Amino acid sequence: MIIGLFMSITLLKGQSFKAAGNVETKTIPLSHFENINSEMVFNVEIRKSNEEKAEVTSNFMRFIEISVKNNTLQIGYKKNQQMENVDTKIVIYAKDVKSVSAGVGSVVKVKDQFDIQKFSTESGGKIFGDSNAKNIVINTESGGSVLGTVNTENLTLNAESGSSI
Repeated sequence: MIIGLFMSITLLKGQSFKAAGNVETKTIPLSHFENINSEMVFNVEIRKSNEEKAEVTSNFMRFIEISVKNNTLQIGYKKNQQMENVDTKIVIYAKDVKSVSAGVGSVVKVKDQFDIQKFSTESGGKIFGDSNAKNIVINTESGGSVLGTVNTENLTLNAESGSSI
């Protein structure tokens, strides 16, 4: 009875997929953005470039959603998909970045120098990066963390629920 109930709940929640080992790589041209929001379990690198694009390598390529809305690059997976053994790396090439957000186990590494003004993490999201912006705000929640060096005139820090800066 319990097994049947569990299977019914699992099937109602969405389709379930296990990694087949088929890793694909795709380059996606992007419109201009200054903010990056990585919503799920991704390994993201941010690099400075004159061309704005994303290079995605994943064993679940068909479920990845990348779009620019209101000057923000949104990175996530399609909703209602249960995936196992996900391995996705995304290299973002950007002209300028003003804010970075990482949630739900996403790891974001800022590889080049940007004047990032806002870092935000939650639910185990991690950001590694430096900034020389005049004003910097760092918010971490629910086990999120930000690690890096900042050189600034005004710094605002907020760490909650087991998070770290």
